[in-house]
Amino acid sequence: MAAGDTYELAIQGVCNGQTIVNVHHFRAEGAGDLSTSIASDWDTNLKSTFLALLPPTYSITLLKCRQINPPGPVGADVTPTGTVTGGVGTVAGGLNVAQVIKWTTAFVGRSRRGRSFIGPMAIERVSGGNVITAQQTNALAYVTAMLARYGSGGTFASTARMVIWSRTIADNVSQDPPPAMGAAGSASAYVTAGTSQLPARSQRRRDLGVGA
Repeated sequence: MAAGDTYELAIQGVCNGQTIVNVHHFRAEGAGDLSTSIASDWDTNLKSTFLALLPPTYSITLLKCRQINPPGPVGADVTPTGTVTGGVGTVAGGLNVAQVIKWTTAFVGRSRRGRSFIGPMAIERVSGGNVITAQQTNALAYVTAMLARYGSGGTFASTARMVIWSRTIADNVSQDPPPAMGAAGSASAYVTAGTSQLPARSQRRRDLGVGA
């Protein structure tokens, strides 16, 4: 529970009985157990922007935050407050259809970038295999809000910053203690930008009955 530790925030939701999970990673910028703080802060400041990407048949059920590096005993399950259902369109289309947000860092390589598969989307938000403009606009609003909160100079950045976490690097280079940010052996890299991709994508594990 020190500066440099990595936390994983899992946003658990459900749509038509199928579990949907989205994950973000954060690097602690201060000491102490940040699991509750990170989950509660996302709930207060990002939840509504996230729900603006999803149909009313989707609802957030739980925010789970865990310290994953070094593997620690700390973690928190936070029940979301207020509105928990999606706010756009009517019903979900295919449960496996997702909008992709691509997150990038100051470094190149597959281990230094990440993707969020946001979905399922409302059936009206995809046309001809592409995400419509209004959905793109909402996704960029979420990117902007995440970076304004957890990016460089963000309002929560002195507590925790959003990172890309590479399990590939972590499996090959010891992360205890965490290497310096920017070092080749660091499994974390600060997120500096995000973009929304135009084509709608597929997440097979979200097919009905397959799993989260």
